[in-house]
Amino acid sequence: VLFKADFGQQEPRIGAGVSGDKDLLYDLEHGDVYCRVASRVYGRPITKADREERQTGKRNFMAWLNGSEGHQFKDAAPWLTEREAKDIAQWIGQQYPTFQAFRRQTIADLRTNGYVRTAFGRRRYLPGIYSPLAADQKAAAREAIIVPIQGTAADVLKIWLGRLAPQLPPGAHIILIVHDEVVLEVPIEHMDSIPEIC
Repeated sequence: VLFKADFGQQEPRIGAGVSGDKDLLYDLEHGDVYCRVASRVYGRPITKADREERQTGKRNFMAWLNGSEGHQFKDAAPWLTEREAKDIAQWIGQQYPTFQAFRRQTIADLRTNGYVRTAFGRRRYLPGIYSPLAADQKAAAREAIIVPIQGTAADVLKIWLGRLAPQLPPGAHIILIVHDEVVLEVPIEHMDSIPEIC
């Protein structure tokens, strides 16, 4: 049997944790952030039942979380004008001011140190921040925003896999890892134990 395990809303949760944004953490625990963003995009209430619309909200939220700008929001929802896309990005930022402050501090730290860290202390050096070219500086700043989130997500996955593998029953194997999802091949007789192990 193929079994897929993933981390629910891993990157938004890490973003809330590393930034200390209690509003974002509250919204993740007590609602659906993606539906909230989708409701803003479509101008009407969106629920989990509206799967395609929620996916649009997710793409927009993740674009914001990873430091994207207006044109990348248009990729997530092509019918938006440039102005509407920027409005969505600004609106999300206004909902989570602590994360916005964390983002600014992360870029300031990069300018001071030349690197940023994951939550586990792993460093990522981004020398482009010292480039004389504004485009290089902008790219390094955008990358700096991503590292504490995606880098921490990668660290968590490595730790989890190290703990998961020894617990797998005989004949079970990890066969594929895609972002925050792990696909296992499991003998059917051991299938009942896998959800608890994962």
